Amino acid sequence: MLDPRLNEAVVAFENSRTGGTAIGSAVAVKLRDYASKEDILYDPLTPTMYGSSRDYLFGQDIKVNEGFRGDVAATSLVLVHEGVHRVKNISSLGEELACFELQDDYYTELLSGVTFTSPTSKASTTARLVPGGFPEAQDVHQWRSKDQLIDFILARGGYAEKLSPSWIQANITNWRGLGNRWATTKGHYVRVLGSDVKNGQLILDILASIKQVAEWNEMMRVAGNLAPARQALHLFSNAPVAGTQMRAIQNRWKVDLGAK
Repeated sequence: MLDPRLNEAVVAFENSRTGGTAIGSAVAVKLRDYASKEDILYDPLTPTMYGSSRDYLFGQDIKVNEGFRGDVAATSLVLVHEGVHRVKNISSLGEELACFELQDDYYTELLSGVTFTSPTSKASTTARLVPGGFPEAQDVHQWRSKDQLIDFILARGGYAEKLSPSWIQANITNWRGLGNRWATTKGHYVRVLGSDVKNGQLILDILASIKQVAEWNEMMRVAGNLAPARQALHLFSNAPVAGTQMRAIQNRWKVDLGAK
């Protein structure tokens, strides 16, 4: 039998403004489907894992950390994040962004409270987040407000492994561009762009955007080394603009990019 608190968490989202948006409605339908099959459960996940979900050959499930048992608002927020995964189910960086964006929309609503009729008591009740009770959601809200949600995501777990050169090329100017990216993100970008000469100008733009020693050091820590980038830039160095950029970067950071 489905835990009544999990059912209340689904009902809370179904009655929220966020649950009425296009993606929110799709997530609400998915969560109701999982709930009807009793495929949502509390589980003693690791302390840093708020939730998990799977849709695989022999079944499906959404798990919420046991630590949230009794907290309908926090449970509901975890379910919404995992619900986006189950709606999209393509394991991409764009999917992770969508999860955190809908989570944040719902988070701001839960701070004020979402009122619904409890399916258990039949009384009107309000799901409201306890201040400071969901640190990750606070972090997500902070970084999203600065257009740095992508940086927050790439600095966590294995999300950076979902990066590809084509994704970087398509998104390099998004979220206020390179000037607003963390040094960690720039390091991942340089690492993923690798030794392909087609990425030469993009690599130069990333390196040229670094202004502080600490930022350069963090970029280098994440990138590992500049050997692949140096290969990409080798055939690129004769272009007039590229050569000027490369020499400026070499002089500033005392590195060899192959420019004469």
